[in-house]
Amino acid sequence: MIVVAAEHGSANLKRVTVASGKVDAMTDAQQAVMAYSATPDASKIVATISTQTNIGDLAIVERCPETAAPQRRSVARAFRTRE
Repeated sequence: MIVVAAEHGSANLKRVTVASGKVDAMTDAQQAVMAYSATPDASKIVATISTQTNIGDLAIVERCPETAAPQRRSVARAFRTRE
């Protein structure tokens, strides 16, 4: 189960293993996860994330197969135009 949890003024994604109650951080930063959608196996998550300097940034969070640690990359920056 994936949930948004509030800690120390931030809202981050957490993965909860229902059987054991184990909680793992999917994101861990000074930010607010506003909305998200996940694949059925929760291996990839698309989230709208805001920080003090980037409002409404679109990001992909996916587990790295080698380490099982979540990796985050910004999608929105790829679509910004250069001036």
